[in-house]
Amino acid sequence: MEVTDDGRGFVPRAEIGSDETGKHFGLLAMRERVAMLGGTLDVESRPGSGTRVRASIPIEGQEERG
Repeated sequence: MEVTDDGRGFVPRAEIGSDETGKHFGLLAMRERVAMLGGTLDVESRPGSGTRVRASIPIEGQEERG
């Protein structure tokens, strides 16, 4: 699943939720939940360029398509 916006964006940290401002903990919670399902969460963002959040969760019994 992928969600994008054309908002104001932000500078992603190496570890989401670790910045001193206390922001982005929603992204940290999303990453933890996706990981519990065996998946990954990627966040791409840049100030002034919007944000893309991509969650990839394996479906049991399905081969990954390339």
